[in-house]
Amino acid sequence: MPTNMTTIQQTAERGAVAPRTVRRAIARGELAAYRIAGAIRLDCSEVDQWLTSRPIPTAVRRSPSGDPEATA
Repeated sequence: MPTNMTTIQQTAERGAVAPRTVRRAIARGELAAYRIAGAIRLDCSEVDQWLTSRPIPTAVRRSPSGDPEATA
């Protein structure tokens, strides 16, 4: 069992996502979760891999003519 563990809430804060997003990733099998003393914990190295593998969303704004422009 991994020694460096984190919680769902800490993972969500670190990834700037909602805790529900982390729970969905666990349900889809994207993240492994461990139940320790009744609490769910995640391996920090697996969390790092999951966070870096997720695509970074880009904002889309409209130009004055109404055409979408991707912004970084």
